[in-house]
Amino acid sequence: MALAVRRRLIALQGELRPRIGFLSGTDALPVVRNLVGSVQISPDLVLDIEPKTEPNGNWAAALIDLIVDDRVEYGGQTHEASHLPRLVLADALARLYAEQLDGAVRREGPLAVLVQQDTTRQRLVGRLDVSKWVTHSLIHPTEFPQRQTTLTIDNDYTRALGWVAEALAVRCTDAQLAARLRHIAARLRPGLAPHTTVDPGVATRHIPAQWRAYAPAWSTACAVLRRVSPVHRSGLLEGFGLALEPWPLLERLLLRSLYAAAEQSAAAGKPLRAQGHSSHALLSAAQVGDPRPPLARLARARGVEPDGSLWVGSRVVATFEAKYSRADSDTTFRSHVFQAMTTAAALDSPMAVLVYPEASEPVTWAVHGFHGKPMRFSAIGIDMFGYRRGAGDELRGQRLLRLVTDQLGGSPTDPPC
Repeated sequence: MALAVRRRLIALQGELRPRIGFLSGTDALPVVRNLVGSVQISPDLVLDIEPKTEPNGNWAAALIDLIVDDRVEYGGQTHEASHLPRLVLADALARLYAEQLDGAVRREGPLAVLVQQDTTRQRLVGRLDVSKWVTHSLIHPTEFPQRQTTLTIDNDYTRALGWVAEALAVRCTDAQLAARLRHIAARLRPGLAPHTTVDPGVATRHIPAQWRAYAPAWSTACAVLRRVSPVHRSGLLEGFGLALEPWPLLERLLLRSLYAAAEQSAAAGKPLRAQGHSSHALLSAAQVGDPRPPLARLARARGVEPDGSLWVGSRVVATFEAKYSRADSDTTFRSHVFQAMTTAAALDSPMAVLVYPEASEPVTWAVHGFHGKPMRFSAIGIDMFGYRRGAGDELRGQRLLRLVTDQLGGSPTDPPC
């Protein structure tokens, strides 16, 4: 069994192509890091992977709130999220998707769009393809190749929405919820086959404006399509496991929190700007002569890229590095510290902050050297797995703003002492 698990995880690593590998250990004892969710090992075996921190019961809801761009509610009432602790991630996503898609179909009916199709008919009802008709007119003079524009419910959007409904139904452990998803999909595409092919690139499109009621369901469907290939064998045949790299979601949570902090500071009359990933120079390219020494291979320019930062005009107030880690060892924490300090120094930031997924009040150190850039170093846990969209952004924004304000002595918009 351990060998089967390892083989499936190796295949999954090839499918996800993570920036940070999540599989280590031996064939007899595989070790999984930097992955949460569930993985379909075989038709009868699913590997559930829970977060490495000590999450509260709502970790599935927290991840969904981070996956999906829109604010999420369950059953139309936020308090129902308290039922999610008993659900694995795919089940929680299935419940969310059923509510979103059912509401859209009830409100707007099946989603129909204008589609252009190339057909050949004995009656001209579209735009004639003159070149093709001239080529074949001597053999088939009564057949007219043409491009026809029709309003149809069999389009890329309904195919993708229906595919996601079926994929979630296959993976869902709740038989009633699975049946509900299939029933909603049938109402979305009445009279059409439930199993269909999907263009993977459809996840990059926006829903047509006239069908904005479908926007929440489409956002969720795209989140699934971006993480599960609809043309891969592990899709509908065996069910799929919704497995995620959590560290990009921690970076997304940090950015949402920084934007909330900037809004709160601006509301208090102190303009503050939040910024996500941005590249900054650290080392200029080294000048090497001839003959080129062996170490010339390292001579290119080097830079740093903070996961987030707060600015007043062109002056940086604090830089932030998100680390999906418990930092249990001094070696791990040491590397985190050096990265955060180097980044802050390169940006002339008075403060460097490490952000971890666990729930923790900040810990702050005074910095020696660096001439005050930075002069404070902090680590804080932002409770990634207790997050809910909306109030969760505001709360974490308040904590980050208070941390920066307290450590820099008053308003973060004032020059540091």
